[in-house]
Amino acid sequence: MKIPLIASHQAGHVAARFLTAKLMGHNPAAAVDFVDMHRRDSAIYGPLFSKAIEAAWAVFVVRFGVDPARAARVVNDDTWIVIQVARNAGANIDHWAIAKVTQAIAGPAAEARVRRLSFWQVIDQPTCASDVDEAVRVADLAGWSEQRLGDCIVSSVEWLYEAWSYRPAWKALVAVAELLAQGGRVEGEDCWKVYSSVLAEADGPMLVAA
Repeated sequence: MKIPLIASHQAGHVAARFLTAKLMGHNPAAAVDFVDMHRRDSAIYGPLFSKAIEAAWAVFVVRFGVDPARAARVVNDDTWIVIQVARNAGANIDHWAIAKVTQAIAGPAAEARVRRLSFWQVIDQPTCASDVDEAVRVADLAGWSEQRLGDCIVSSVEWLYEAWSYRPAWKALVAVAELLAQGGRVEGEDCWKVYSSVLAEADGPMLVAA
């Protein structure tokens, strides 16, 4: 079966969420809620924050009696407040940012590998604009300079390609792409089952970032 390019692209994002789950403090099996392949551009839903940031925000909301509806609006519309609260509480914002930037650029990285192009040829294309925007948004929230973001992207691309050079890891990504190619709503649990089963068959490392 020929896998649509968008499925391979989104599988890259999914795989990166699994790979960076430990850095976010999450169980890899819970790193993706679901993937919506109905939309033209498709979308992936899963944890926005690291466990440390989630915990710091939860404490703040309870301590100051923030209305749940208001707290939800802040998360969606004024994310910088959540990050500042977490930073003040001692959460590692850089770890969160590294994970989120890696997740953002993993789609273009996987697409580039499938198309046998360089990452830089693909990331500059209009279809990857939302991925670039997400990386920039995360860097701004983390207080990073443009140089810091650029260095992170380079390091993340190198790290992803090193991970995917392990044949079972790439095979697991392709298996997720085949699942996503079926379209519709794809549950994160099903993505993880497919991904982890391929690695389990290989009896190799799960390749989760430390």
